[in-house]
Amino acid sequence: MHKLFTAFICILSSVLVFSTEFESKKMSREKFNELYQLWMKSIEKERSDFKSKTSFSSMEVNIFTREYFDILNRGPINVGIIIELYKQDTRNKYLPSLFVGIVKLHFQDSFDRINKKIVLTDYGYSYTSIFRLKSNEPFNSPYLYWWDKGRKLTPKIFEKKYSEYIKINKNSGAKSIKEKYIALQNMGIIILPNLLKKIEKGDYSLIPIFNYLSNQKLKTVNDCRKWWKINKDQYRDILHY
Repeated sequence: MHKLFTAFICILSSVLVFSTEFESKKMSREKFNELYQLWMKSIEKERSDFKSKTSFSSMEVNIFTREYFDILNRGPINVGIIIELYKQDTRNKYLPSLFVGIVKLHFQDSFDRINKKIVLTDYGYSYTSIFRLKSNEPFNSPYLYWWDKGRKLTPKIFEKKYSEYIKINKNSGAKSIKEKYIALQNMGIIILPNLLKKIEKGDYSLIPIFNYLSNQKLKTVNDCRKWWKINKDQYRDILHY
């Protein structure tokens, strides 16, 4: 009887956790949709105001409105929703700016002149710029590639970039060191747990990167550790690779 009761409690707990997570995701989606619509309205207002002041009606307007930052301020909880919507419309020019604003991912790339493609240096992935495609041609977004496949390479790429940073930090000038430091930082918020491990091992030079990616002003390894313990669940979607 005791075993049956224990099993029942375990099953009930699992159901409650699943139900809570489902409701949480539903609320997140509803809130995101609300904020996204407000952002679109703010862009339209910017465009309308711009048209009333100039004859260049086709010019792009500022999309980084207060409403844009309202979405960013909700943090990584919205990343999965953004990716889902982006997969439905890869020509949406607004969603990538939200994705990059939250994830802080900046690719190192080069241009393959022979095949006329952009190559992501760290990932070996190439794609045709959206500006070279016809309106009916699908766009193979680098961000969707990264989400579906590229981010699985994070540990390997992080260790490579970190090794390059450590090596050049010992033998080179400030400019070269900064380049490797920024290259590491540009991997985005997905490397927060990787950074923490290095910081805990004594590399306190990485704390500024940790602060930039987490939008914090932490000073010590203990600060970083405590903050991550409290907030890591918000990064669950992006770290689930």
